[in-house]
Amino acid sequence: MGPSFRDRDYAMMFFTYLMSWNWDSAIDDENTIVVSFVIEQNEKYTTYIYSNPGRKSIDQIFNAEAKKNQLSKYEKNNKNCLRK
Repeated sequence: MGPSFRDRDYAMMFFTYLMSWNWDSAIDDENTIVVSFVIEQNEKYTTYIYSNPGRKSIDQIFNAEAKKNQLSKYEKNNKNCLRK
């Protein structure tokens, strides 16, 4: 199984995006990138490629994002308070 693309630049962006799920590494030690095949009716199947929601490092990502968003909200609240 392998995706195919008509445009080389789009293919490069796609695989760069997939690698970003794995901290820009080609080696996947944590099973970060998951491929699933779902068998459909009439001998058809659907393929899904997604980031593993159970990976060990996911908590670090969510905590860093929450901290970043908290600062953004605080800054916005300060600006709103000054306008009132």
